[in-house]
Amino acid sequence: MTPTTTGTSAREVLLEGSLELEEMRNLRREMYSDIKTRKEVEKIVSDIERKVSDGSDGRAKLRLGVGYWLLGRYEDGAGALSGETARAAGALYYALCLLEQKRPGDALVALEHAVSKKPDSFELRLSLVRAHREVGNTNTAEEILMELEADYQDRADYHYEKGCCLEDRALYDEARDEYDKAITLDPKHARAIFRMARLHDLRGNDEQAIEYYERCRKLNPTFTNALINLGVLYEDTFEYKRAIKCYREVLEAAPGHPRAQLYLKDALASLNMYYDEDKVKQRNKRMQILNTPVTDFELSVRSRNCLNKMHIHALGDLVRKTEQELLAFKNFGETSLREIKNMLRQKGLRLGMAQELEGEFPAAALPISDIESAQPDEEILNQPISQLELPARAKRAMEKLNLQNVGQLITMTEQELLACKNFGQTSLDELKHALAAMGLKLKENYSS
Repeated sequence: MTPTTTGTSAREVLLEGSLELEEMRNLRREMYSDIKTRKEVEKIVSDIERKVSDGSDGRAKLRLGVGYWLLGRYEDGAGALSGETARAAGALYYALCLLEQKRPGDALVALEHAVSKKPDSFELRLSLVRAHREVGNTNTAEEILMELEADYQDRADYHYEKGCCLEDRALYDEARDEYDKAITLDPKHARAIFRMARLHDLRGNDEQAIEYYERCRKLNPTFTNALINLGVLYEDTFEYKRAIKCYREVLEAAPGHPRAQLYLKDALASLNMYYDEDKVKQRNKRMQILNTPVTDFELSVRSRNCLNKMHIHALGDLVRKTEQELLAFKNFGETSLREIKNMLRQKGLRLGMAQELEGEFPAAALPISDIESAQPDEEILNQPISQLELPARAKRAMEKLNLQNVGQLITMTEQELLACKNFGQTSLDELKHALAAMGLKLKENYSS
């Protein structure tokens, strides 16, 4: 039974239904697309709370916990369901609440016990896959998926979990194929669509990322992270009005969301400062291309290791090199050279062209001369990072890393900063220039 927008249907599903996961997901989607249904579910949950509280219905805790799960009240849901795990439905929704609270270890214990009692439950076993995957047991997760493969090839959730396992193994193309299968089977599979968007985002495929984030945006409920990431992509292309709309949508649903508040403030400030759009776009596009990390491309292990040892991290570093300079490096041969040339050709670049780009080359990408090591003043080390002239994206990364002042910042390496989501080569170069102006530099990267 697929719920409609009537309150009767919502009441039947939650109070009288079998609590099948697919049915409850349908109700959840309905709740977030129709305010009347959501209010009805909230009223039903409130009624169940009263029955549980006064002891008039001792069997209602299971449905109360499922109601909390529907409303996204995962901590309350786990509390209500912790005593209901002897029943398959109780164990399933209890584990789902724990997983949403980032407690996969606890979820794993409950699910293993439930699966031992009901091994034929697809929902329990697939949730067990997720729990194993999230605690880092990718091998075990894949073994369970192999057991499910013959009977559940037509289930979108099966292909989604398989895609997640492949992504954990850095097999990104294969992961995209599985997410695509999930989306084909269920065009509203929010998690698969979000993962597909995120993969394209991390690969620098902005157009495809925006397309999938927009698809995510139309679903109910929408992932907050999808709207945040979409807003950041729109900012990167100077579409500040669209970015502002994304952040405001987040704040409509979660008025106190700290990142949405910060990003909205930055986007509004950028919109007010914005001028000469075509010129800025052209320069930014060039900077983005030259500062694209070489790790975004699929290179052989040998080529990747050689570039790392030569301290070549971005395309801008590569175009400063000639073929002869690369070939002169130990273990760098003709095969690696062909890989590199093909990689540059994809972006309209070639080796040795840095000089002709002198007028357009981003200053932030130019090499910084070594700084004489001297003991910096304590006043400089205590200077808040918020006072540095850095782009909003770089400051956001500092906040995520809990870095408060310059002294803490210079204990970080380039690799540690680049590992932070949405902190790219452009942000790194601007940060290095800001430090250089104070006579400072980041901690050295040491290769093994």
